[in-house]
Amino acid sequence: MADAVGGADQALEHIRIHRTDMVICDLNMPGITLLRLLAETDFAGEIVISSAVDEVVLKASVRMCTAHNMNFKGTISKPVIHAKLFCNI
Repeated sequence: MADAVGGADQALEHIRIHRTDMVICDLNMPGITLLRLLAETDFAGEIVISSAVDEVVLKASVRMCTAHNMNFKGTISKPVIHAKLFCNI
């Protein structure tokens, strides 16, 4: 099942209620805040980061996931090329 949420707090609430195997996180919505909160709650699911931000910012978020021993699986740059989307997940 896939769901979309509007912010970090809503995402955390959804994760608390539903079994969540993977989070695809847009750095702009809910972004770094969600990654920080997931690290604080020891989220064990997979993390995929999606964004149109500069490559430097994207790499910094990957380093943050790695530093917190999060289950980081990859990045998806925007705009999304659908053929590449399923190869990355």
